Amino acid sequence: MKLVFVCTANVFRSVIAEGLCRNFLENEKLDRDIKVDSAGIGDSCGNRRPALILREFLAELGFNVAEHRSKRLTEEIVETADLIIPMTGRQERKILTTFPSAEGKTRLLGSFDPLSNHPDVKDPWEPVSQKMQKVYDAIYPAVLWLIRSNLLANTGHVPTLPERSV
Repeated sequence: MKLVFVCTANVFRSVIAEGLCRNFLENEKLDRDIKVDSAGIGDSCGNRRPALILREFLAELGFNVAEHRSKRLTEEIVETADLIIPMTGRQERKILTTFPSAEGKTRLLGSFDPLSNHPDVKDPWEPVSQKMQKVYDAIYPAVLWLIRSNLLANTGHVPTLPERSV
């Protein structure tokens, strides 16, 4: 199975979601069966690194994204994905308009969190440290519910949960 997290530039929200999901799957020894990737749908995608402060923030949580380079969502990525997970409804609509083959395998990340009142994981306009924590706190439960309810539902595997925040 292959999961692809999508945001606008592939340097912030989708990087957090990919890092959290990848780390969780590696800790549970599930990374051989479930592959994780990320991409962006904006015009600014392409070979950009996440900001140093985000890399440091995620490193403190045990997620190594030092080698990450942004990339644009392509037909090839869409075709090889089993599940495409955008952060917002606007991104979902753009994916489905641009890539009709994404129909039936695209679902908002926030929709996996049964306790969330809002399916969008927005890019907040706050000081960077508060912004990172706020987005991480929005992504964390959605990624865990995605894994628990959809990927581990029939395996009998009981996951160990990573720490929620720093």
